[in-house]
Amino acid sequence: PEQKRIALLSRSGGVSIYYVTDYNDDAKKLIGTRTVLPINDVVRDIQWIPSLPQSLALITDDDRFLITELDLRRPLNTVHIATGITTIAISDNDIYMLASDGTLTSFELK
Repeated sequence: PEQKRIALLSRSGGVSIYYVTDYNDDAKKLIGTRTVLPINDVVRDIQWIPSLPQSLALITDDDRFLITELDLRRPLNTVHIATGITTIAISDNDIYMLASDGTLTSFELK
């Protein structure tokens, strides 16, 4: 989100955060280092939340929608938001969720 980190999803579903430049925010990381998020589910999609200063991301796995921290301090705080979500989208502070039954729901992050 700040052009210092990128997220990569592996084929097995894991999420790794790579540091493309030196990073000195919630922790100090040197360029080229990697952090693997302790998320055991198969992740289909991950999106940064650009409008918030915290290191947060939206994650969808096979059936759930989650919001998780991306900082390096453990434990990793993850909140289960909804089940049956196929697609998520962000517009400013609004989060849109498309459910498997075709229902579109939105909420505002504050």
